[in-house]
Amino acid sequence: MVENFRILLVDDDESLLESLEAILEQKGYSASKAHSGEKALKMLASESPYHLAVVDLKLPGMDGLKLLETIKAQGIQTAIIVLTGNGSVDSAVKAMKLGACDYLEKPVNPEAFLIIINKERERQQLIDQNAYFMRELSRRYQIENIVGDAPSMKNIFTKIQSVALSDSTVLITGESGTGKELIANHIHYSSSRRKGPLVKVSCATLGAGVLESELFGHERGAFTGAINAKPGRFELANGGTLFLDEVGDLPLGFQTKLLRVLQSKEFERVGGIKNIQSDFRLIAATNHDLKQDLLNGTFREDIYYRLNVIEIEIPPLRQRKEDVPLLLSHFINIYAQKTNKPITDATEEARSALCNYRWPGNVREFKNVIESAFVFCQDRKIGLQHLPAHLQSNSTNEMVELTRLPTRSLREIEMAVVKLCLEETRGNRSQTAQLLGITRGTLHSKMRKYNL
Repeated sequence: MVENFRILLVDDDESLLESLEAILEQKGYSASKAHSGEKALKMLASESPYHLAVVDLKLPGMDGLKLLETIKAQGIQTAIIVLTGNGSVDSAVKAMKLGACDYLEKPVNPEAFLIIINKERERQQLIDQNAYFMRELSRRYQIENIVGDAPSMKNIFTKIQSVALSDSTVLITGESGTGKELIANHIHYSSSRRKGPLVKVSCATLGAGVLESELFGHERGAFTGAINAKPGRFELANGGTLFLDEVGDLPLGFQTKLLRVLQSKEFERVGGIKNIQSDFRLIAATNHDLKQDLLNGTFREDIYYRLNVIEIEIPPLRQRKEDVPLLLSHFINIYAQKTNKPITDATEEARSALCNYRWPGNVREFKNVIESAFVFCQDRKIGLQHLPAHLQSNSTNEMVELTRLPTRSLREIEMAVVKLCLEETRGNRSQTAQLLGITRGTLHSKMRKYNL
């Protein structure tokens, strides 16, 4: 039952009011009474709102229809059930047009009365639950959960607050682990579409054939195994937001099919002929350098400019080291609450290691490191010994050697830098190429050159 489900009974017939009140009390409900429309209006407009009012249409002074009109004009959210006399269906229809959710004819049938009351209670419960979930989602994705005090992050905060108020397509770029999905979540739940769905698709995890079915949907019998029709993500995102993650991994052939949808918001299911329209906002994200992909011929220029209406570029964590202490405090607070451990800080040695590391996995890697430290730490402060081995060694010796430029050849310096980046990314060639600002092909050439 909805907590404190408040019911107001409005009728000038005292015996009827007592009878309805008794029916409600037998089922655990409590109700207030009003003998006139004027009294009911004052009670409905009070600071303690009623969930439901049962209103007789024939009242002295302000009748039930006038009361309904006034309730609607004043924006009072109370649900209304009207009571009508025999043969007064026309009045009931007028009341429904004014916003009443149901009606009952007199004399009131107790069973029918309770059925309507229970149905309205359940409806209000769903409304309250939806409101709660929306508040929780908004709280979870509020801007304060995107941590950063560096100038580059402050600019991003300002931009996404403006973007959330628009309906424009957004392209979020940045390395893996920088928080692209979190920003997409925030934009959606801060926008006018927040009551609509947020539908997410990871383009990198689906092959071209599966991706087409997932996005466009398919009709029954469209291909082997399609035993039922299935709506696609474009349909499911109607009225809300579609988040295409890792859009740089879209197969080149599929990009042509995507272009039409982005232009017209129209498509057909796989195996279908019916034209389907969907009103969705598009947010895309990628860790690719799409401009380089354009030059390489792996990404279409027309798709790029269709996606890149507003670009939000998230800097890697190594470019905003001043945010490391903020992130440390942020994640310590989170995991202290989750684990009930009295950990409040990190030692100077641990802080130094965290600040000196280049964080190839960015904020996601930082979060995992702090979560891991909470598993092993039994003290009030995270120590160096609680961090992963590669942070304890800190891998800075190579960089110290590189500072002795007069004693190193250009070849030696280049080989050492490539080797260092490969170590920091644990052999991830895509991330290494991004760190070095070169293509994967160039990286492969240098690795062969230096036998790495």
